[in-house]
Amino acid sequence: MKKIVLLFIIALTNVGCGDDSIFYRTAWNVRNSTDQTLYIAFPPYSQRLWNFPSMLAPGETGVFYDRLGYSKEQDFELMRVLWGDWEEENISLEVRSANGTRLVEWKLSEVNQPDKNFFKESSWRFSTTTDNTEMEVVVDWSFEITQNDIL
Repeated sequence: MKKIVLLFIIALTNVGCGDDSIFYRTAWNVRNSTDQTLYIAFPPYSQRLWNFPSMLAPGETGVFYDRLGYSKEQDFELMRVLWGDWEEENISLEVRSANGTRLVEWKLSEVNQPDKNFFKESSWRFSTTTDNTEMEVVVDWSFEITQNDIL
């Protein structure tokens, strides 16, 4: 009888842990792969991105948005949480030079155009890694600003 109770407890413990015990860290990173310092602006709602540096030196990567938790959701659409109730036509990302010249602007309203766009999922690289204990999954979305983007 003790063996049956012990097996039952072990079975319940394993069922209870499942995927709910895995911790997910999802990050959206922006890399400056140009030869100049870039200034990034998300007017007029940049206060929502308090962790993102407004300046990226050549070769530097900044964490645009970071999400932690037990949710398995890793979709690109999670980034839309940042935009909240802003009107789509008002949402953009501007990249400026050190002297303030606008080098490129990506608009959410133009996401269906064939060109590269910060707001388009296909313009981002997606990867996942699992730590040694298999208790944490790191989900990485990476956007690279290249020399061609700012010409």
